[in-house]
Amino acid sequence: MNKDMKNYQADSIAVTATAHNTVPLALAVDVEPMDVNGNVISGIIVTPAVVAASTGDIASAVTSEVKIKMTATNRALVSKIEKLRFRVKVYARDKANGAPLIPTQYMELKNLRIHLLGQIVGNFN
Repeated sequence: MNKDMKNYQADSIAVTATAHNTVPLALAVDVEPMDVNGNVISGIIVTPAVVAASTGDIASAVTSEVKIKMTATNRALVSKIEKLRFRVKVYARDKANGAPLIPTQYMELKNLRIHLLGQIVGNFN
């Protein structure tokens, strides 16, 4: 990803996707921007997204649009992104709508897109 991002600086980034969820719990999707050495870039603030809960029936996945926003404290940090590590969290206090959790339930992200937002600076030399 760095070969594409290294020539750009931006105020913020949005990652959009279509989520298909068969888990009967709402899921919090978060991203950690990583540099070429595998370190988390600490100057990028991430606003996580929530994927809507399913009924627990695998045949009827709930589809929802996901948008995760990342705001850079310094525009140049965007050019250091090598990869994005996704994390999905569910908390024990959430109820599974009375449905049991089973191994075949899943959450899938499709059509992932990265959008540069705000003021964008490109280096094409």
